[in-house]
Amino acid sequence: MNSEGNDLAIVGLFNLVEEIKKITGLLFICWQLAKFFLNFGLILSQDQILNAIGKPVLSFVVADFEDSDMEEVYPNEPVSLKEGEIFKLYGKIKNSGKETAKVAVSFRYGSKIYHIQELDIPTS
Repeated sequence: MNSEGNDLAIVGLFNLVEEIKKITGLLFICWQLAKFFLNFGLILSQDQILNAIGKPVLSFVVADFEDSDMEEVYPNEPVSLKEGEIFKLYGKIKNSGKETAKVAVSFRYGSKIYHIQELDIPTS
């Protein structure tokens, strides 16, 4: 290896050491902040966090259907559901000549789709 290659290797190693120092410094600052929060009781319990930001909610998201099968479907936007309440979906079934109208009803819990229920609604 020539001296130029050695110089590049040393510069590269120096840069790596400097990056490690920066990361170590940031980790030290994070550790000090964590100790500060723990010492002064500023870390919240899980219940306190849930009360502050809210618990995940079960919601109706959307009803997917063919425009030729149904119209005026309500609710037509996401709606929060309450425990113990009955969810009702309203809409007009068109006379499309089909025996059933297919509807896919989507629900989410928090930010994730929880369940998709596919329904065959008799048209007569």
